[in-house]
Amino acid sequence: MPITASLRSLGNSSLPPRKLAWAAACLALLTFASPLAAKTYATGEAAFAVKAYAQAAALWRKEAKAGSAHAFFQLGLLADLGLGMEHDAKAAFAYYRAAADQGLPEAALNVGVMLDAGSGVQKDNLAASTWYAKAALGGNQRAAYNLGLLYQGGIGVPANLDLAALWLGRAATLPAAKAALQRLLSSAAPRPTATGSLMPTALSAKVRYVDGVPRGEFVWTAPPGPESALFCLQVFVPDAASQPVVSIVTEASAIATPLSGDPVAWQVTRIDQNTGQYWASGWQPVGGSKAPVIRGLVTIAVNAGDAHAASAANALASTLQTNGLIVHVALNVVPGGSSQIDYRFAPDAELARTLAGFLPGFASVPVVLSPDLNTGPGEVLVTLVFAP
Repeated sequence: MPITASLRSLGNSSLPPRKLAWAAACLALLTFASPLAAKTYATGEAAFAVKAYAQAAALWRKEAKAGSAHAFFQLGLLADLGLGMEHDAKAAFAYYRAAADQGLPEAALNVGVMLDAGSGVQKDNLAASTWYAKAALGGNQRAAYNLGLLYQGGIGVPANLDLAALWLGRAATLPAAKAALQRLLSSAAPRPTATGSLMPTALSAKVRYVDGVPRGEFVWTAPPGPESALFCLQVFVPDAASQPVVSIVTEASAIATPLSGDPVAWQVTRIDQNTGQYWASGWQPVGGSKAPVIRGLVTIAVNAGDAHAASAANALASTLQTNGLIVHVALNVVPGGSSQIDYRFAPDAELARTLAGFLPGFASVPVVLSPDLNTGPGEVLVTLVFAP
């Protein structure tokens, strides 16, 4: 395989960040070629190796029709450099996008670069940040570096030095990224603060299947927030055998995670660990379907041997689900000595108190703020114990 890295990813430290060293890239490409030629070739790779670019393009088109992400990517390179075809930035972008949609990190990088520069497509720095994040999730450090620069400069995304440092740190084996991170950390410039909402913005959700297992890729952005703040990604998988909502806490603005089934909705929440406050993006659809109305998450814990409590839990779950709540009944849980409703975050107090009104027969159920509870934002734990 003569080319395994994007030409647009071959940086030159003497050039401005996020720009391509075209001359060096072209020379690097041509050094792969052999002076020997052949009349017929088995693959696009074989034709390319002897500078038979038109034949390589024809063979890669056939491979692309068969679904090869690599072939789409190589066609993008040929169109980008005008080898075996006319230089066509618009076509190059379309080829890169087709490869990126299949999860090829170097193709996602090139999509981001072209959106970043407005080459072959309308300039869109926010969209570029999304593709850089996708490429970075696939391990592409050049993409992580570019994303860090966007956050540092507030280009298409909110200026957020925490996220800038995180993404530059993930690319720190690149000399330019390491130097940029050192400059950022040693700068005496004041830390930007948000002047409006602290709510994160959901940008992209994509599900790919790796060996038959769904893998979700989620990207968001956010203005600067409290230094103690973290993000919590929540994904609703209705067919999951156990807990239907997966919650993952992270410092980053993108995450990839295996899932137990096909997700239908997701949201990202910024949590201030010191105050218990949070700001949620709201539930977004995954794929083309409309996101369900989700007003909160409820786990009902009962002992399977407590028949009265189990019956009440199932009846309560049915009622709550018709009111837009996602409910998980946890059986074989040995709760405390009495019924109780717990919530972890301050904004969930109202939901907890509302649930207390749905528990006839479980009189005087206390509603308790429990900061150490292992639940996510918008989630309430209802413990049911029948006292005869």
